[in-house]
Amino acid sequence: MTNQAYWVYVLWSPSQRCFYIGISEDPDLRLTQHNAGASKWTKGKGPWQMIWRQATASLTAARNLENLLKRQKGGAGFFQLTGLVRENYSRTGSYSRSERDRGFKSHPRYQFQPGTSVPGCIIFQP
Repeated sequence: MTNQAYWVYVLWSPSQRCFYIGISEDPDLRLTQHNAGASKWTKGKGPWQMIWRQATASLTAARNLENLLKRQKGGAGFFQLTGLVRENYSRTGSYSRSERDRGFKSHPRYQFQPGTSVPGCIIFQP
């Protein structure tokens, strides 16, 4: 077993107004790769900015967190988990009532409170 931390990260493309969520052992290098077009999904959609990342104790914890964030589909739970401000990353500048009221559905494995981290994780915000 390695002591290497795995990072879950969120990228933002201002030009496409979309997020990318991924895992890496070196998120700064991975950001460079995304901006260089090395990733199929992010190629041509940049430039990308690292807006959030969190270290995890294991690859399993990183995958669980990545999947949890992806399941939120950019809804209230995504913003609650990351602590990012929704209005700064709006696709259209405003959200419909149903999007605002959809609310956060906590994964049964974790019970989150605003401003806290996932068990086994350390929050880093640039």
